[in-house]
Amino acid sequence: MEKAHGGYLKAMCRQSLALAMWLCLLDSMKIVFNQSRFSWLWGSPDIVPMFGDGLSHVFIDAYSHEEEDFASKDAAQLDKWVFEKVKKYFQQSTHSSNAKELLKEDKVVFFLHLLGLDTNGHGNKPHSKEYIDNILVVDEGIKEIVELFENFYGDNRTAYLFTADHGMTDWGSHGAGSDDEIETPFVAWGSSIAQSKLKRVVNQVDLAPLMSSLIGIAIPMNSVGILRLELLDMQSKMKYQAACSNLKQMVEQYSIKREERKRTALPMMFREYKGFAPVILQRVNSEVSRLVDSRRFDAAAALCLEWIPRARDALIYFHRYHRVLLRIREPT
Repeated sequence: MEKAHGGYLKAMCRQSLALAMWLCLLDSMKIVFNQSRFSWLWGSPDIVPMFGDGLSHVFIDAYSHEEEDFASKDAAQLDKWVFEKVKKYFQQSTHSSNAKELLKEDKVVFFLHLLGLDTNGHGNKPHSKEYIDNILVVDEGIKEIVELFENFYGDNRTAYLFTADHGMTDWGSHGAGSDDEIETPFVAWGSSIAQSKLKRVVNQVDLAPLMSSLIGIAIPMNSVGILRLELLDMQSKMKYQAACSNLKQMVEQYSIKREERKRTALPMMFREYKGFAPVILQRVNSEVSRLVDSRRFDAAAALCLEWIPRARDALIYFHRYHRVLLRIREPT
C-alpha cells in the first residue's frame, strides 16, 4: 500500500486499464481518456461528464441529481449504484457482440467514481456507523468488480488502482493543509504492478505517467508527474521506454515555456535555468542513446529518471520567470 498526496482514484486498469479519480488531475485525466481506445465512466453527474464531454469513444453513465438527493440519508447507495451499473453493463455485453468486442480491445479504461464515503464523511463524520458501513460496501463492491473483471477477461492483464482525492478531519472537513486532509491511500495491484510490502509516499501528480505507462499511451503533455518506475513489473526495455517517454514529455514542456520567456525578454536580460540548458540536454540524450545501443536499458532508464526532476524544476523556473519583475514593479 502506498500513500499519495492529494486525489480520488478508485480504480481498475486493464492493459487495458480500469481506474477512478477526482478533480485534481482533471486535465491529465481528460487526456488519458482521450488517448484511450475506449473508456467507460460511472458515477456522479457533477464529475464523470467532465471527462468525456464530446468524446465519442468515452461512454458515460451517471445517476441523476434527484437520485443523489434521494440517497442523502444513505449515501452508500451512491456507491452501490456504481457497482451495480458496472455489473449490469458486463452482463448485458454477453448478449451484444459489438459491446463485447469493444470491451475486449486493448488500452481501455474503466473509471468508477465513488461518492458515498465523501458524502457520509461530511454528513455523518468519519467515525460514524454510517461511514464504517459505507467502507464495508466499498470493500465488498471492489471485491465483486475485481472478480467480474478477472472472469470476463481471463488473461491476467488487468491492473487496478485505488486512491482518493483528499483525506478528511475527524469532524468531516477538508481543504486545509493538515496531514489528515492531504494524505490519501494509494493501492495498486494486478498486471505490470510490482509486488511489494513496503510503504512508499508518492505524489498524486505521479499517477498520470503511471497510468499512461500501464496502458501504453503517451503521457499527458501537461502532466508534471514523475514516473515511479519501482511500481512497475516490466522488462528492462519497457521500463526504459516508459522513463524516456516521461523525460521527453517533461523536456518538451520546458522547451516550450523557455522559448515563450526568451521571446518576451530583452536579449541581455534573459537568464537560463542554472545547470539545465539545451546544450546539456544534448549531452544527456547522447548518453542515453549510447546506453541503449549497448542494451543497458536499466542504466538508460535510471539516467532518464535522474533528469526528469531537473527538467520539471527548469519548467517551474520559466513558469515563474517574470515574478521578480512583477515584484520590482509593486508600489512601496
